[in-house]
Amino acid sequence: MHALGFEHQMSRIDRDKYLFINWANIKDDLEYNFYMVDDGQVMSVPYDYGSVMHYGAYHFAENPKIPSMVAYNPLFQYTIGNSQQPSFSDILAVNRLYNCTLTFEPKICNWHIKAPAGKRVELKIIKGGECNCYFTSLEINLGKFNSYGMTVCCYYFDNQVVLSEGNLVALRGFIRFDRLAVTLQYRAI
Repeated sequence: MHALGFEHQMSRIDRDKYLFINWANIKDDLEYNFYMVDDGQVMSVPYDYGSVMHYGAYHFAENPKIPSMVAYNPLFQYTIGNSQQPSFSDILAVNRLYNCTLTFEPKICNWHIKAPAGKRVELKIIKGGECNCYFTSLEINLGKFNSYGMTVCCYYFDNQVVLSEGNLVALRGFIRFDRLAVTLQYRAI
């Protein structure tokens, strides 16, 4: 996406609203990777933790056991840097920049959970799956369909309960080796 005119998400000028940069843990000669660029292509697309243009939480860390970046919304901490492909908002930004109306359909599994009108969907993540987000994960979008949802891929999410913004939840499974080990319960409330 650099060739298309885009900078990394954590270089956006609105980054500090969404992401804490742990400057004390970034290798001195690599700090430039986190400098904000005010001429980056934002295209009126919200900050996207799931963008293919987002480095992972531990990139450029002096101490590899301490994150260099921390999502202010903890539900998205394991989303950053784990994209398999361009997110919906990445495609939206490219389409807006080049006045393109083509749509992008990923070749992965998609599900929707819809509650009756006026109700919301409550999801309980019973089991968050294996701790290798690159090979198997589940994106849960709770209603902001112009941006990436949270990535569920590890025991950190076990027994977490989340609530949709409206009556629809979109799920997208990234499945490798014919299995997705995430277990959910849901209900309308």
